[in-house]
Amino acid sequence: SARVSAKVQSEMRERLPWQPFVMPGKMSFTSGDKTFTLIQKGLDWQLAGEPAKKVNAKTVADSLDAFEKLRAIRYVTDTKADLKAYGLAEPTWKIVLDVTKDTRVLWLGGFEEKSKRYYATVPGTGAVFILDEAISARITRNLEAYLEAEKKK
Repeated sequence: SARVSAKVQSEMRERLPWQPFVMPGKMSFTSGDKTFTLIQKGLDWQLAGEPAKKVNAKTVADSLDAFEKLRAIRYVTDTKADLKAYGLAEPTWKIVLDVTKDTRVLWLGGFEEKSKRYYATVPGTGAVFILDEAISARITRNLEAYLEAEKKK
């Protein structure tokens, strides 16, 4: 069957780019020259430097869920990758998650040919892998997606 064939042909190794972690207390996103940071304050999240702006808790929860489910579709290379070939020498996105006593960093480069699947790496590993389109969309939101729309008076 197609299901059994896919399972047999899949890579037989762990596809987690990093070890599981508890919820981060801070998330920083950089795309091009734009950077924003979300900080957890109690049960709520705030935009660093602008605590008056209301952060959408559902969007943050969805992104956190995506980070928890982060898996490589497949590895392109295991070590000593030519980052420039995958758009990772100057990443499209740099994402930093500050978790208890640790920091997780993920770089996203260019898209895999004819898809919206990003090439990605955890800096320092030398490995390059491909992320699913749906997960990629959930972790590469711009700042406006995290903010609640201001109510008109």
